Amino acid sequence: MVIVQLKGGLGNQMFQYAAARRIAYMNNTSLKLDISYFESSKLRTYDLGCFNIIEDFASTREIRCLKRLRERNISDLVFRFIEKCKPYYRRKYIKEISFNFDLNMLKVSGNAYIEGYWQSEKYFKDVENIIRKEFTIKYKS
Repeated sequence: MVIVQLKGGLGNQMFQYAAARRIAYMNNTSLKLDISYFESSKLRTYDLGCFNIIEDFASTREIRCLKRLRERNISDLVFRFIEKCKPYYRRKYIKEISFNFDLNMLKVSGNAYIEGYWQSEKYFKDVENIIRKEFTIKYKS
């Protein structure tokens, strides 16, 4: 399972979704959306609902399972230490390091929580047809 944190405006959400969708597709796994950011945002709302995307929302438990950052117990401290020792692309919690394209993002495999803006088409260029199809407007019947 890949969980992507969505935040910001429509453009940011589209880049975040597209990058995570590519990872999920290449790893033949499910994609879930973390929209918890919008619970506390007064300026932004979740805006991808108008598209034909995979709209499967992650539960708090699923997010916690992959992110494991909020708690201060010993098992979470050990988890965070082990994660930092792994190569970036092998981690379960992937946080964008800079706004520059990061080739390691394309190597992410297995279960992962993805956080960042991922504003480069290089993150999803090889699944462009899927992304274009999913970013078509959903019409009500």
